[in-house]
Amino acid sequence: MTDLTDLPHKEQLAWEDTMVNHAYDKSEWIDARSELITFLKQDGKYASEATLRSYLNCCAEAVSGSSPLPLLSATMKELYALYGMQDALE
Repeated sequence: MTDLTDLPHKEQLAWEDTMVNHAYDKSEWIDARSELITFLKQDGKYASEATLRSYLNCCAEAVSGSSPLPLLSATMKELYALYGMQDALE
């Protein structure tokens, strides 16, 4: 599942509530979410939508003061490579 429209309405609203707080557009969130899911699968892990959303929100917050703003997926890749995703399940 790579598109937010495939999610239940409640999850779509939760994603929208998160996205509105950052300068990234919806396509960047979708790309970063998709890549994060791929990384988790490669590591034999998975995470709930709430956990994915929280992780990407932290990634966005980590670079919110940067100029120019790096791609959300690039930030996620860097942080995932350094720290992994502690709340992911096996």
